[in-house]
Amino acid sequence: MPTPVYAAENTGARVYRIGRVGFDTGAQDAGGVYTATLRTDTFAPAGEDGLVLFRRAAVRIWHTGAYELLMRIYVDGVQTTYYVGTTVTAQEVTFVRSAPSPSPAEQVEEADIEKVGTSIEIELVLNSDDITGIFLPETIEIHGRVIRQSKSRVAETT
Repeated sequence: MPTPVYAAENTGARVYRIGRVGFDTGAQDAGGVYTATLRTDTFAPAGEDGLVLFRRAAVRIWHTGAYELLMRIYVDGVQTTYYVGTTVTAQEVTFVRSAPSPSPAEQVEEADIEKVGTSIEIELVLNSDDITGIFLPETIEIHGRVIRQSKSRVAETT
């Protein structure tokens, strides 16, 4: 499956998804609002069979206008959850920011995780009508503590 590319208007509020370059046209949804889903590759900071206590995810965003952003976090391929009493709820963190003054500005959006696992993925979801101006996710940082490093073998020489 090809990796999609996302493009946003400089003077408007539309986000376009270009799937297979050369096959798809990059047109917006018929309803006029397009939902962009940006998901990182799987990242295993302690190696393929290591163990990490993931504590926090931070996304640095450069923007000139307002935005509303939803962040989901997946540890070992499963969306993180939290408890309210005895009810388990999927963790989805929403960030709403107004246009910066002065513009442009960098904003760091952070979410707590507190989950032990091997790998992590971050998913950002935003609707084209919730963005004004330019919205550019720059970097994503994962904060945590390695509990167990991946096992490795010593190289053999002859």
